[in-house]
Formats: sequence, structure tokens, C-alpha cells
Amino acid sequence: MLRTAWNLVTPKTIGNCFRHADFSKLTDPISTQESIDNEEAEPTLSEMFGRVSTLVECPVSLDEFVALDDDVCTAPILTDNDILELAQTSKDDPTGEDSDDDRDNEIDFSVPTTSEMRKCIISMRRYLDVHSKGEMNQTMDDIEQYVDNMMINKTVQKNTDFFTKNN
Repeated sequence: MLRTAWNLVTPKTIGNCFRHADFSKLTDPISTQESIDNEEAEPTLSEMFGRVSTLVECPVSLDEFVALDDDVCTAPILTDNDILELAQTSKDDPTGEDSDDDRDNEIDFSVPTTSEMRKCIISMRRYLDVHSKGEMNQTMDDIEQYVDNMMINKTVQKNTDFFTKNN
């Protein structure tokens, strides 16, 4: 239903929204108002809902649809003590960052070892074999070959570095 509603939005509707919010490139307010007046009126929410509800079976009215999530809590209800605690915590940490959460969300950007890469490739192959029905086999072969070539080149470079003469 959402996709159908979005598909009913025309470029003209979006343009009108931008003009109403003063995001328009037009700087003359008179010409802006004239261009809005000259265009045909955009359908109201009720009209759009009527169109969508005829395309899909919609067992509720517009008012019921709009009020559907009125009782849903989108943020925690804070007591005065909770608010005071938050304010005091922010005074203790002037950066405003929660250090406990930062440690939990840190991403390890270290370079994986060869054995970790091989395990990753094996794991990816298993996943893709189940979900892609073999469509990704060639791509995985290419990735595996690339990693193997990198390892061969790295080994050859180490060997040649070992045997070069120091002046």
C-alpha cells in the first residue's frame, strides 16, 4: 500500500512542497505564487487515500489509518529523576558521548590474516551456495584466485627480499 501511495506522488507535488517551504530557485514571491495558482490543485490526503484504497483492499477509513499508531510509544516516558540523571551525566561528560556504548560498537579495522581470509571465503561460499543457487560461483572463484595470487606475490617478495645483498 505504501508503494502504491508513493507512486501516486507526482513531480509536481514534490515541486509544490519545495515551493511552499521556500526551497524554490524562484526568488520573486509573486511569480512563485502565480506559478502555484496556475497549476492544477494537488489532490488532498483524503482523495489520495480514496484512490489507494480502491487499488488495494483497505478495510479501514482514513481517520482510522491516520490514528493507527497514536498509542504507540516512540520514546521512553521519562520521570523527573530520569531527566535529572541524564542532565547530570551530560555535565560529567562534556563531549556528550556515552563511552560504554562506544566500546560496544567499535569495529576492528585490523587487516585479516591469510587464514582468516580463507575461512571467510569458505564461509561466503557456503552461504552463497545455499542462497544464490550457484550464480555466484564464478565470482567467488575470482575472489579466491585474487587472494591466492596476493599471497603468492607476497611470499615471492619475502623470498627475494631475503636473498638481496645489503650494501
